[in-house]
Amino acid sequence: MPEICSPLIHATDIDDSDHASLLGDPDFPKRLEPAEHGEFVVRLQELLRQYSRLGLSKDHDRSTAISGLQQRLMRVMNLQGGYGTFDSSVNPGLLRRSLLWHRSLEVSSLATITYPKHYEVPSWSWMSCSGPIDYFPLTFYGFDWQDLNLTWSDTKVADGKTRLGATVQNLDLTAANPFEADIIFDIPAKVDEQKIMAVVLGVEKGEAAPEDKTHYILVVTSKEAWGHSLYGRVGAGHVPGRCLVGQPDDCLLI
Repeated sequence: MPEICSPLIHATDIDDSDHASLLGDPDFPKRLEPAEHGEFVVRLQELLRQYSRLGLSKDHDRSTAISGLQQRLMRVMNLQGGYGTFDSSVNPGLLRRSLLWHRSLEVSSLATITYPKHYEVPSWSWMSCSGPIDYFPLTFYGFDWQDLNLTWSDTKVADGKTRLGATVQNLDLTAANPFEADIIFDIPAKVDEQKIMAVVLGVEKGEAAPEDKTHYILVVTSKEAWGHSLYGRVGAGHVPGRCLVGQPDDCLLI
């Protein structure tokens, strides 16, 4: 089924003056109750797109602006999540789609937000950057979702941080034919393309050879420390399988 839907919230519907009243509407979460899972995902992504465009007095207020809405949506829809990302034990694609945001092509770069020391936002969250975002328009039911090991933060336990475990592979963009790959870097000026690697989130279904199938990926770079394989997100996109080189290794995205 194509990812086509008339979203309930449009670009002109939310501005700096009325986003607070939107959060205060007790019936608001019901506006996202879907006729089907796909429609819910599209409506949710449209809402987050608009939140990323809000003009806030301080960039680090981005987390505060979204947290109340996120908590209410998770409660009403029986979801997990955090940092502007949603997760469902019933629909694993929701988390992968949440992670597959990208810098809007309206701007040439995002900017890293400096949060207070007591509040950490992972690089894989769109809340880590200031600037408008969009989402890749993946078709529904057309991808095999890859394993992720995500433990959401729990303030009741020691070191109760959100941790996202995945596998990482070397990435060779030169292996793609023209128009086969599309990578959008969050902050292009900070990316060393000789050091980028890939975390595969979804693989196109079908009978094509693995090297020809579309793979949707997070583009990451190593942040090796303390003997752990730590990686940070620098972008996202899709590549044919032949661009993924070598065996995947376990890693932790921070």
